[in-house]
Amino acid sequence: MPFVYFEKPFVDAFQKEYGMDPRGLPLEDARVWKMRSRFFLQYLRDLRLALNAAGEKRGKPVQIAMHVLNNFKTCNFYGMDIEAMIRERLVDVLLPARCHFAPPELGEGGCKPEFAAEFVRHAKGTGVRVFPECDTQYSGNGMSIGELAAAYYKIGVDGLELPARMDSPKTEFAVRRRLGHLNELHRADEWRKGVSRLVRVNTVAGLRLD
Repeated sequence: MPFVYFEKPFVDAFQKEYGMDPRGLPLEDARVWKMRSRFFLQYLRDLRLALNAAGEKRGKPVQIAMHVLNNFKTCNFYGMDIEAMIRERLVDVLLPARCHFAPPELGEGGCKPEFAAEFVRHAKGTGVRVFPECDTQYSGNGMSIGELAAAYYKIGVDGLELPARMDSPKTEFAVRRRLGHLNELHRADEWRKGVSRLVRVNTVAGLRLD
C-alpha cells in the first residue's frame, strides 16, 4: 500500500476533475484519498465479478479475505473505502492489522479493539466477517495476548487472525493455541504454568559461565 499513488492515470483523472496537480497537495487533502478509493473500488468490482464467474464454474463461491489497515481513517488515506467495500459486498472477510508504514500524522498505527469495533459495527448484518490481527508484538497496547483476544471477542469480532510467529516462546504458544476457548480466556495465566522451565547453566565443556 498504497495500491494507488500518483501514477499517470490517477494524476490525469484528478486534474480533469479538480483542475490541479494532486502531487502538490498536503497529506490531509481528502480529495486525493477519495480519488484513490475510486480507482481501487473499480479494481475490486472487476475482481469480484471475475471470482463470481469462477465460483459458478466450480460450483462453490470464491471468497475474498483482505488485509486492511487498523482504522477507517488510515484505510481512506490509502484508498480503501471500507464502507463501500462492505455495502457492495466486494469482500467476504476483513482482516484489520497494524499499519507499519503509515505517516505519523494519521495517528496510532496499532490494531486496537476500539478500532476493530468500527469494522464490526459497519459489517454487522451484511455477511462480511471481521478477523482482526491478534498479536502482542505489535498491537498489545500493554495487554497479554489472552487479554487482547478477550477484548476483541467482547466487541463482537467473528474470529482472530494470528500471524505466524516462529519466535513465540512456549508460554505464549500455550495461550495462542487456546484462544478459541472464549469462556476460558481468564485462565490464560494458568495455561502458561509448567510449559517451560528455566535451567541455570554453570559450565559448558569445563568453561565456567559465572
